[in-house]
Amino acid sequence: MDQTRFVRISNSEIINLKMAKRFDLSFSGTICVNLAGGQTAYVSRRYVAKIKRLLGI
Repeated sequence: MDQTRFVRISNSEIINLKMAKRFDLSFSGTICVNLAGGQTAYVSRRYVAKIKRLLGI
């Protein structure tokens, strides 16, 4: 199983990174993820550092 394909972004959400179309990083440090199909998800503060590492930011 590809460990980097699915990632937890909050306690209640796991996303498929291949379905992520856009990551919006705000000045306040939150990350908004726009997914295929028009859905929007937000990365909780607990997982922001992990997502940044995966994205190479």
